Amino acid sequence: MATRKKTGVVRAVIIDALKPRLPRGWKFFPYRVPVEAINSTTVWVRLQTIAKLPEAPQSGVHLVTYIVTIAVPEADMSEADARLDDDVIALVQALDLLPNIRRATAEQVNVTDSVLGYDITVEIITHPIPDKE
Repeated sequence: MATRKKTGVVRAVIIDALKPRLPRGWKFFPYRVPVEAINSTTVWVRLQTIAKLPEAPQSGVHLVTYIVTIAVPEADMSEADARLDDDVIALVQALDLLPNIRRATAEQVNVTDSVLGYDITVEIITHPIPDKE
């Protein structure tokens, strides 16, 4: 029996809050997916950077940046653009509703030569986990 990969605490904040806000029919993955899996509007999450929070460099507080990618399966680029016009706005609006998450940018990308999408940068501020005594 296969065991399910444990999701990290910070990633789980995004996943648990975002998944129920996505439109029906969209596929959602907590990690990157193979291109073959993109047969409907597909969203996945990947970690980009972890940096000390510039405003509090000695505190152990970090700014964690994730990329939320949305992609559509249309091979015709004009059809993909048209579908993404609506889908990326729906995703951005869902992200804007998430507590404790700051959305930075949404930038169009070529997921592959034949798959268009958007990378949406989101940021979460994390605090040190206290030691158990």
